[in-house]
Amino acid sequence: MPLRANPRSAALRRRRYTYNVKLVRRDFSYTIQEIAELYHLHPNAVRRWVKAGLATIDDRKPHFIHGSDLIAFLGERRRSRKQRCAPDEIYCCRCRAPRRPERGRVVVDRLNARQLIIRGKCELCGSGMNRGGALARLPEIEMAFNVTAAPTRLSETTDPLVMCELPQGA
Repeated sequence: MPLRANPRSAALRRRRYTYNVKLVRRDFSYTIQEIAELYHLHPNAVRRWVKAGLATIDDRKPHFIHGSDLIAFLGERRRSRKQRCAPDEIYCCRCRAPRRPERGRVVVDRLNARQLIIRGKCELCGSGMNRGGALARLPEIEMAFNVTAAPTRLSETTDPLVMCELPQGA
């Protein structure tokens, strides 16, 4: 009986990773094998980076890559994948794109004196979306979305408590 591949593991292999550039020393030279060991990759993955534009020190083998070039290459890859959201959009992790919330409705939770979080549902897939923001920008958020303020305390809710075991008179 042949073994079947786990579909979840196949999806994880296709996933794009963000690599920690703090592991790379700016003034050092690295071989392809050393970079592969540093990031737990196959050396062919680093060779694909070289074909995609990662600069080598010279054309001789073994290829040496300067640390500053590696940092710049990985930083540029990260910046190219970022997607800016419009004022009326929130990034949907399931769709992997900025989307408008369902019917423009969001709930705004106040985290502290200066920060808030905007929660909504994606109009396409229905998954939950979150976006952080500054409390000072609340008027802009209210213009872009149909805002509902989330209650901060249990006593401020209008929903009855179900299965509550509070003593009488409390």
